[in-house]
Amino acid sequence: MTELLSGAFFQPFGRSTSHQLWSSAMVITPALRGLFGIEVDALASVVRLDPHLPADWDHAEVERLHVGQSVCSLDYQRRGQALVVHVSTASGPVVRLASDATGARAAADGASITFALAAVEVAVPHGLPLPGARTSQMKVLDETTTPHSLTLELEAMGGTSVELPLRQNAAKLTLRVEGARVVSAPHGAKGREAGAADLADALVVDFPSGSGYQTRTVTVRW
Repeated sequence: MTELLSGAFFQPFGRSTSHQLWSSAMVITPALRGLFGIEVDALASVVRLDPHLPADWDHAEVERLHVGQSVCSLDYQRRGQALVVHVSTASGPVVRLASDATGARAAADGASITFALAAVEVAVPHGLPLPGARTSQMKVLDETTTPHSLTLELEAMGGTSVELPLRQNAAKLTLRVEGARVVSAPHGAKGREAGAADLADALVVDFPSGSGYQTRTVTVRW
């Protein structure tokens, strides 16, 4: 991860360097703390969790996490409307899991913890542009959730359409969508495991015509 990136084009500035630790830390730290929700309490041999995995991730692993004198691994698995995280200690004192997240349920021995997932989630398409390409990918400006709705404020190049995979973790939902339309995703893929969530539908968001980035608000209710 280079020190400086152009905001308009996918390329580093000529005066930037690629070997500075803080440049890499600004990618690694948000991934560990935000995406995987990891907060280490080394003195107590405890890992506190509040994960936020992307909607199209069924599982993930974090290996060789150092917790004081211990080294452990975390395994994240989606199971219906729940995300279950297990910890295995490779060396040192046994590491336990804990969480202050609403609805989180930890096992008595601290070896696993279960998080409740929203009934509906929306995945964001991702991928690296070509080197030197002008910035044009969709951006998520804001997200608001309630027990029965999800509102996204999105921004993309004027006149374009973006497809967002739609994940339904709960069965027999009746969806009402504003600012987008629901279609069957081209891949038509269901969850690969028994009881896995349905990812066969997608939201198609059509952004208004105009030069540069244009904004669209999408609300899904159930």
